[in-house]
Amino acid sequence: MYANSQALAAFAQVLGWLPADATRERIDVLFRCEALHDLTGSHAERRRVLADLDALADRIAAGDEAMRLRRRIALRRAALELD
Repeated sequence: MYANSQALAAFAQVLGWLPADATRERIDVLFRCEALHDLTGSHAERRRVLADLDALADRIAAGDEAMRLRRRIALRRAALELD
């Protein structure tokens, strides 16, 4: 559990370092955070991260990449609701 907390702290630090317009990098880090929250059973934090991912997905221009991202977020949200 301690290693997960350290990883989440490191990811939070990375998010603080990333420029606001580094959308794809932020998405990558947030998916890693969501996966750790899944491991630890932190449902409220998973919901918060998925909401952040939704906001970032709005920045991606419409197209295949945006559709893949929306699908990935929807799958993670569905998995959360099944937990």
